[in-house]
Amino acid sequence: MQDPGLEGHRPLLITNVLVTLSRFDPNKAMNIALDLPIPVDGTGHEASVVRQLASIDIDKAIEFASRTREGETRIQAYRSIASQLVRRKDIDGALDLAREVPDYARKDYLSEVLDRWSTDDPLDLYESLDDLPSAETASLAALNLLIYDPRGEILTADQAQKARSYLSEEDLQEVERRLSKQ
Repeated sequence: MQDPGLEGHRPLLITNVLVTLSRFDPNKAMNIALDLPIPVDGTGHEASVVRQLASIDIDKAIEFASRTREGETRIQAYRSIASQLVRRKDIDGALDLAREVPDYARKDYLSEVLDRWSTDDPLDLYESLDDLPSAETASLAALNLLIYDPRGEILTADQAQKARSYLSEEDLQEVERRLSKQ
């Protein structure tokens, strides 16, 4: 990978090698990723290792996410885990994991969970609004439901009105702003 003609492709090549290696030797892939400098995009290569692991060994991915570098790398690592947990219909697991996510990354993490849930199974998310762990989480969920159903094709008018009742003032303004553009 020292060929000067490959320099612009180096981060992608490294990511591809690490993703492949993570299938066979995840510890080695993670250690190599952690030894590499963070690329220009601001996300360390270890986020790719965690993303790959999330699709094959979610427990190992969760273990490795805490080893990623702080900032965008860790946010991306946890978001990939969230996506896989929701894809597997393990919503409780995804919401429980939010407690382990660092404060600075928690809103992004929950947004990923709720975004994926609202597109995969919006009626299940709607039915779960009362059971979400906090008013902030319920507001984010309602925001997702309403912006992904602007024409009322999924929620009835009564359901949409009930979802609106969960919105914080800030999220209500965001819904109104987004819907006014459509």
